[in-house]
Amino acid sequence: MFYFDAHCHLQNNRRFEKAKKLGLKYFIVNATNPDNWEEVIQASKVMPEILPCLGVHPWYIDQLPIHWVNILSQYLNKNPNVMIGEIGLDGTKPDLPRQADVFENCLKLAQIYKRPVHIHGHQAWTLIADILACYPQTVCLLHHFNAKDQQIHRFLKFENVYFSLMAVRKSLELLPPERVLVESDSPDKSRRLENVIEVGKKCRGGWKQLDCNFLDFFSYFPDGLPDAPKGLFRW
Repeated sequence: MFYFDAHCHLQNNRRFEKAKKLGLKYFIVNATNPDNWEEVIQASKVMPEILPCLGVHPWYIDQLPIHWVNILSQYLNKNPNVMIGEIGLDGTKPDLPRQADVFENCLKLAQIYKRPVHIHGHQAWTLIADILACYPQTVCLLHHFNAKDQQIHRFLKFENVYFSLMAVRKSLELLPPERVLVESDSPDKSRRLENVIEVGKKCRGGWKQLDCNFLDFFSYFPDGLPDAPKGLFRW
């Protein structure tokens, strides 16, 4: 058994040491714009426990250089273990059509390079489901998932979608236990770093099931996860 944080932003933060003392083994660290892509890559080279994601958060679409798609493509080509994230849509922010354009460009890269994506979906889950229907083979993690019941049922039709939680919600009862992951979103939600392990224990199947889910999510890694436990498979 090992503990993981399926979504955080800890690449330049002392919370890593605290997280390690809590027993966390792996950290999926998300960049949010081209300005911190290299920072996340370098952090992952220093700490093999960091599993890097490079993407464009919908809050930062106005800061993109003209050739950002080519730059991201180059990173993915050079780094076979890099995922795409944090990307997505935010219905509370302006220019949703522009957000959707950036989101789809990232999904196209995910399709080309066969990489999982980490998706932000604040008040935009319905539109995200519409877009993901065009990318059925892409493995997705829906970060901080808190959609309505009818939206949950629609996402469950996608075979490659995982649901990442920061707290035990009523929706957890509707989610297949083999598709659940847990996260802290630290340092943005600092108190949740301590809660990751406890939330995991309350999921159906507990951390043994979550370990299997985590390894399954990373099955595309050419060399597997560093120091990953052996003999774990999806139930």
